[in-house]
Amino acid sequence: MKIQKVIFCWCCLFGGFVIYAQQDERKPPVSIIHEVTTLERLWRLLPTLSKSDLVLFDIDKVLVVGKDTMHRATAAQRKNVRKPMNMLDGQKRARVRTAAVVQRKRMLVDKKTPELIKRMQKKGVVVGALTRCYAGPFELIPRLEDCRIKELLELGIDFSLSFPTLEEHVFEELLYNGRHPLFKKGILFASHCDKGEVLRAFLRYRQWTPARIIFVDNSQENVIAVSQAAQTIGVPYIGFLYKAAYHIPGEFNEQLAQFQIRHLIDHEVVLDDDAAQELLQKEQGKAD
Repeated sequence: MKIQKVIFCWCCLFGGFVIYAQQDERKPPVSIIHEVTTLERLWRLLPTLSKSDLVLFDIDKVLVVGKDTMHRATAAQRKNVRKPMNMLDGQKRARVRTAAVVQRKRMLVDKKTPELIKRMQKKGVVVGALTRCYAGPFELIPRLEDCRIKELLELGIDFSLSFPTLEEHVFEELLYNGRHPLFKKGILFASHCDKGEVLRAFLRYRQWTPARIIFVDNSQENVIAVSQAAQTIGVPYIGFLYKAAYHIPGEFNEQLAQFQIRHLIDHEVVLDDDAAQELLQKEQGKAD
């Protein structure tokens, strides 16, 4: 049934906003979006979840963040600090950018989230991830998606448990900047394609229509894109615009970040904040 118009309205009762898709003949399923700084609402939903529901998490700034000061930087600050890396060329650039990915340290946004995911999986709920991350080669890394899967496993998150028989799949009908989205081990790597379109492609591949779609992301654009996909296929939707990563204590230290980038370029080694601070102080002491 063709969707004619999408209407957005704030709904104080639910502490978020409700999205209605106006259709020709019948009232559509309601999509509710909550802006939250904790996953307490999702924990409260846990008793109501069933094997017919699909729960999806974004990865960066939802499940994990970087341990170093850089993760507290704005996009403009990161771009400015990384300028020396972007000026490299050839094999040096490839080695430095590879080291930055392979050696980076990650931590959980919320230490309780792996337990929440495990409880959902124990109930038989279909739980996965939907990330904008590229799939395929990156510099000297043969498959970038394998790095992301490994990072999550090391932090106690394994999305493959909800998809034990579903094979790896490339969505060739979608393309961005020469790359296709990929499904692997419970994770949808959107490769910067629209997340709503990637989800629809995945559900077609799996030949499944869930009873509900629940999605957690730190981007309003992505939360709305998936809500519109849910409306298109006629499925109720609960979205969480999750901002916890922006409330992690600490401030961006530009001087420290610049030192870390300089050390990475010179030595192809990623320093955590503590090690970088120690070396920086020694360097400043010698200068004095």
